[in-house]
Amino acid sequence: MFNQRILSRYFPPHSLKEHIKRYTKDILESSFTIFHNNIRSLRRNLETQVTHYLHELNINFNIIGVTETKITSSNEFTDLPSIPGYVFEHAPTPLACGGASLFIDEILDYVILETTPNEYFQAL
Repeated sequence: MFNQRILSRYFPPHSLKEHIKRYTKDILESSFTIFHNNIRSLRRNLETQVTHYLHELNINFNIIGVTETKITSSNEFTDLPSIPGYVFEHAPTPLACGGASLFIDEILDYVILETTPNEYFQAL
C-alpha cells in the first residue's frame, strides 16, 4: 500500500511567494506541484499572467492548469500557446467563454482519459 502524506493547500497569489520561501529547493523539487490560473483568454494573457508567475516564483510546476482559455473548436488549431518544457493539452469550449487546458511537464508519462467539451462544462 502506498502510504504517503499529501499536503494540498490553496494560496492566493500575494501569499504564495511567501509560503514557498519556507521550503528548501530539495523539498520543492521532490514534490508534485500544481499551479492553476483562471486566465480569461489564454492567447491574450498567457505571457502576462502564467509565465510571469512561473518566472517570479522560480518553480518548475509539474502541472499548470488554466481555465477560461477561450479556445474554441474553430480556433483550437491556430497558434496554440506553449511554455518551454511543457506539453499542451486542452478541452475547447463551444461558447464565447470557458475552455480548460493543462501544461504538463514533458518528463511526465501520462494518459488523457477523457476530454469533455460541451456547453455545460469543459473538462480534461
